[in-house]
Amino acid sequence: MTNPRPEVAKLPPFLDMHTAKQYFGFARYKMMKLIKEGKIRGYKTGRNWTIPTISVLKYVESCDTKIPNVDEVHI
Repeated sequence: MTNPRPEVAKLPPFLDMHTAKQYFGFARYKMMKLIKEGKIRGYKTGRNWTIPTISVLKYVESCDTKIPNVDEVHI
């Protein structure tokens, strides 16, 4: 297995909806749609959703969507 790009290595292992939007630009409704369709994994934790970062990365890779540079994301 190859090492991930440096900016991808900086991502946290799990994301909430807000953080997923900041890193990948997906709105909450888009993330919920992807979870319901089984395209990404998501786990309900109380009122919130937890999304494994690897699940989103695999989806993005399958769509050939450009991942923004993490250094440019302002949290």
